[in-house]
Amino acid sequence: MVSGLFGSKIPKVIFFYKGGDMAAGEKYLHPMQREFDGHFAFYTAGVRMARDAMGAFGLTDADLPAVVIHRSQAPEQKFRYRASRLSVRRLRKWLRAFLAGQLKTVDQEAAAQSKAGGGRGDEL
Repeated sequence: MVSGLFGSKIPKVIFFYKGGDMAAGEKYLHPMQREFDGHFAFYTAGVRMARDAMGAFGLTDADLPAVVIHRSQAPEQKFRYRASRLSVRRLRKWLRAFLAGQLKTVDQEAAAQSKAGGGRGDEL
């Protein structure tokens, strides 16, 4: 399953959650699955089983719930949803910005933050 997930050609949208918040992930991701079918694969991941994956995006328990995009095809790219509040409308806008090539990767955000001395990156 893991090789299928990370070997996929389409980007993955992953909702990381704490404890029993899996239903919250479905609340945000389900409305977009039909609209973005063929553009993204949607997954939910609990903190207990996905701590290593969270670390790859620079996430900690304090950041949860969190949404990321992972593009595993070369060059590998990771994107992190940065809006202060999660909503279906904001998440949809963020996914559209990704498809339009308007988002910075996690690495680009880190480089910009170190130059600027802090900040949060893309805020939608």
